[in-house]
Amino acid sequence: MLSREDCRPKPDPEGIELFLTEWALSAKDVLFVGDYIHDIEAGSRAGVDTALFLSREGALLSGIESTYEFNCYREFFMKKLKLLQIS
Repeated sequence: MLSREDCRPKPDPEGIELFLTEWALSAKDVLFVGDYIHDIEAGSRAGVDTALFLSREGALLSGIESTYEFNCYREFFMKKLKLLQIS
């Protein structure tokens, strides 16, 4: 887990890059989810796929270049990524 004291703030990709290094992950295997422009910018700069959660405030950001956009986590994971099976 990383905190604000561990790296420069978003949109700097340092936190994501540290996470990738610490967990020995490839950027192509990671999805960074955020609800603000700085989240998506940080993920893009780190070379990972990004997903913009369109919360009430995030809906105003619709159109930012993210890999995915969604407003319901359950729907997103079931339909787009097929990672979770929720019954």
